[in-house]
Amino acid sequence: MELGIAVGIDGSAASVCAVRWAAREALSLGVPVRLVHASVPDALTREGLWQETVQRERGLRLLHDASIGLRDRNPGLCVSRSLITQDATTALLAAADDAELLTLGRRDLGPVERSLLPDTGMQVAARADRPVVFVRADGRKQPHLPDADPTGVAVGLCLRHPCEELLRFAFRMALQHGTAVRAVHGVSLPAAADALWSSSPETVEAAAAVAGQGLCEVLRPWRERFPWVRVLDEVAFDSAARALVSAASRSGLLVVGHRRARHFPASPLGPVARAAIRHAICPVAVVTHD
Repeated sequence: MELGIAVGIDGSAASVCAVRWAAREALSLGVPVRLVHASVPDALTREGLWQETVQRERGLRLLHDASIGLRDRNPGLCVSRSLITQDATTALLAAADDAELLTLGRRDLGPVERSLLPDTGMQVAARADRPVVFVRADGRKQPHLPDADPTGVAVGLCLRHPCEELLRFAFRMALQHGTAVRAVHGVSLPAAADALWSSSPETVEAAAAVAGQGLCEVLRPWRERFPWVRVLDEVAFDSAARALVSAASRSGLLVVGHRRARHFPASPLGPVARAAIRHAICPVAVVTHD
């Protein structure tokens, strides 16, 4: 069976944006799109009647309308649809297992909503073996910056851990779109040393040289493996989260990593990945790695 791009839909503006992004990627890859909607019957209503039939009909109608709209806007695109009678997390994880990547819409949540509501997308990204791409729905535009590349792929790297899966995904996406990879490594300065660092440019330059050399070593085999892909390496003296959000404002896709749990079925997304998903203005791909 040919793997394609799965996309979760729920009728929200965020899922509409996710569907459109998935369609563009599927066309460029020449793979199908699979629309997925989860439908779980509620408990008995006050009248004592199950809502399974109503929910099923709504889900089928949502999938039908979305698939018709996709085919009309994208002639030649192969579109399938699945209504899964499971909770959303389980349904989306199953869909991701049968796809090259899973696409989800991302809407902004206020602090109260984030504290009270379970975040299905974050749970899925933390447990999925396939890349999960979050697409924003708030319509924020990329600013006009001198080094901005609206199709470029930014990837956040931590030099202390292996990052093969992240770089493989980032370079393949860049090759697919004929664009550049921007490899970003954030270096935080110790708070107690701020005054020392600011008064010693030589120390800052030395630290930048060490980090830059480490970044070049990590990227060297990928430059050789993908000689057609332009590579930019960037050392930012900032927290990893802020460095990546800044890079996202100059890119078309941001790739972040999630380390696979060794002793447990899954571990929550780390603070850098969560910050990227919440604040980056471009789509964010979460790639699980060892």
